[in-house]
Amino acid sequence: MKTSRRLPATLASLVAATVILAGCNTTDTTGPNNRAATASPAAAPTARTSPAWAGVPVEEQRSVTEKLAYLQTVDRHDRVREARRLGLSEAHLFAFDVGKNVIRLKDGRDTAYSILLRLHELGRIRAAARNEHVILNVTGTANPPRQIPATAEREARTFPGYFGAPIDLRPDFAQWQFTFAQVTFTREGQARRSLHFFDAQGRAVQRLYIDSLDGIEAFEKIVQDFRADAQSAQVLTTPAEPEPTPRAEANIDTAGLLAAWDKLTDVHQFSGLLAKFDVTRLQALRVAGPARAQRLSGPDALIALLNGIATRQIEILAFVSNSANTQIFTGKIEEPTQTAGGWIRVTDSNGLNLLIQKAGIDQLWLVRKPSSVGILSTVEVYNSAGEVIVQFYSRRTRGQGESETWRELLASLPKA
Repeated sequence: MKTSRRLPATLASLVAATVILAGCNTTDTTGPNNRAATASPAAAPTARTSPAWAGVPVEEQRSVTEKLAYLQTVDRHDRVREARRLGLSEAHLFAFDVGKNVIRLKDGRDTAYSILLRLHELGRIRAAARNEHVILNVTGTANPPRQIPATAEREARTFPGYFGAPIDLRPDFAQWQFTFAQVTFTREGQARRSLHFFDAQGRAVQRLYIDSLDGIEAFEKIVQDFRADAQSAQVLTTPAEPEPTPRAEANIDTAGLLAAWDKLTDVHQFSGLLAKFDVTRLQALRVAGPARAQRLSGPDALIALLNGIATRQIEILAFVSNSANTQIFTGKIEEPTQTAGGWIRVTDSNGLNLLIQKAGIDQLWLVRKPSSVGILSTVEVYNSAGEVIVQFYSRRTRGQGESETWRELLASLPKA
């Protein structure tokens, strides 16, 4: 496995200013984080004099430098994908700046779990999650973690807290591996503090940006408590396990699948249904029939959905998932949907910033599942690999069904 090294200071500062989160403005000056920082952007040793580069052939140094210099010419929304094509993960990009404005925290799931237990101490934060085609930013204050009874098995498998709060995360900590703290500075000299979490493949699973003075002390204490003994630039990623080959659709027990579908009493049983019949989500939707699943007309239907949510003031839940985490936005969309540069964008004054890449939308489905309170409907967006990139639900009170306003909006969406 290749080992990545820290960049020369001049190029590293450029990378730090741009390769933070594709789709996010890294020179935002709205935050008040202008107290003395834990780390500073002072000049670091050049590559050839830095211990991180010791023993690395000049040719390899040039190769890495050239790759990163090229990445600066790539659109920021596509930079992570292009870095992956060049053999660099997002975690590698961060590791280049260890010892400069990046502090490496201890590897492993325990670090991530322990830090998230203290999330509420950070005050107002911006939580950012993304996958290949969707970026979700939500600003708010996390609730203190709550104790989960041992009998609440499903919730205990996720995370003890933050359900339904402004910062609503559903992590799979088994996949969380690398953690970094970063301090960058705006042109006005304001410090911007953030925490970045990556899986074992070096893919970003969650980012947290401190957005208030109240969180600075807690941030610095987290860095102190979890700082890695060795501030190494090495990131040893492991390859992802190959996806299993889907069952041939001719071999699907369609009658059994649909009979079980119609007997669901909770939407959370759907994953178990797929596992029982050994089918993918899209395979299930394709054989479900229009009463259970209808294909919509791609980006046009998605834009109509988002604008309809805004004009009708429907409270929704938007789920954005990646390899190791799901982040959820709950609330209303206050502004009309914008489209520019190949992206669908939803933003409002409540701290929501949702970006969906139009080119990443391969299929859009309206899905209906039975439950103990009646049919519950969702819109699911898939990429060309058959992966769900974002889902939309109507927010409802526990024990009650979905609203007629939501159903009327879904019925009006253009079908494929």
